[in-house]
Amino acid sequence: MRLFPHLIKLKQTGKIRFIGITGLPLRIFTYVLDRVPPGTVDVILSYSHYSINDSTLEDLLPYLKSKGIGVISASLLSMGLFTEAGPPEWHPASSQLKVEETIAAAVELATAGMDEETIAEITDILKPVKNQTLASGI
Repeated sequence: MRLFPHLIKLKQTGKIRFIGITGLPLRIFTYVLDRVPPGTVDVILSYSHYSINDSTLEDLLPYLKSKGIGVISASLLSMGLFTEAGPPEWHPASSQLKVEETIAAAVELATAGMDEETIAEITDILKPVKNQTLASGI
């Protein structure tokens, strides 16, 4: 929290344009935003909380909107969890979940095409954060 006054000065002098925060646990956003002056933070970067297995970021969107915070949602594939290559070793998911999800994703990718139903599901998943999702883990 001691850093924010310095960031505000840098923004006021034009050295930086935006102030943002990122973190895996969603509670970090409310923790910080409830403790800094309104308008201090411009954007948050959340990852793995609006993906095909987790949509908890959606619950936080009204709060962020009320604060005027921009939202970037990254890692639609849960940091590689749903890719044939699988997640990195440091991935926070349990080892069992990593193996199960990676195998399931690999089988699905190998056997399924992009039919209308799949496209509709993806569209529904991305609805709250459309045009704000960065792909990763591919």
